[in-house]
Amino acid sequence: MVIAPARGRRPGATRGTIAPPTPEELEECPFCAGHEERTPPETLRLPPDGDWTVRVVPNLYRALERQEVVVHTPRHVRSFAELEEHEIDLVAEAWRRRR
Repeated sequence: MVIAPARGRRPGATRGTIAPPTPEELEECPFCAGHEERTPPETLRLPPDGDWTVRVVPNLYRALERQEVVVHTPRHVRSFAELEEHEIDLVAEAWRRRR
């Protein structure tokens, strides 16, 4: 896991409310459900059968030799705070398995 404190200074990082995604964002997002072909093949899927809740895919724009993206939910969310408790549990499980 990489912690990047400087990302807290990026534009929009301190917004108090989370605006809903625009139709354009929903269409362009490679991580939303239905756009799986826009990412590299997954290295982990939770649950493993049926519809996914969490996916892990190789990072196309990695900063390190091996780096992955944990897709937290099939919904387009902008903040970890938007996740439901069962989704947080699965994200933590993905982190544990991919360390």
